[in-house]
Amino acid sequence: MADINDGCLNVKDKFPFLWVTSTRHQVSMTIAIACYRLLEAEGYAVAKTQKRYFGTD
Repeated sequence: MADINDGCLNVKDKFPFLWVTSTRHQVSMTIAIACYRLLEAEGYAVAKTQKRYFGTD
């Protein structure tokens, strides 16, 4: 959320693939998915079917 709040990720930007997030932060895919779902639940991201997560306003 800090990257979003700091402006590193803008509205409509694609979030990194889940495997990239998992590898970069050395967490399991389960944790990466949970983080993306939390961002979605809090209104920071939107998931598109069979696509990636995107920033939202």
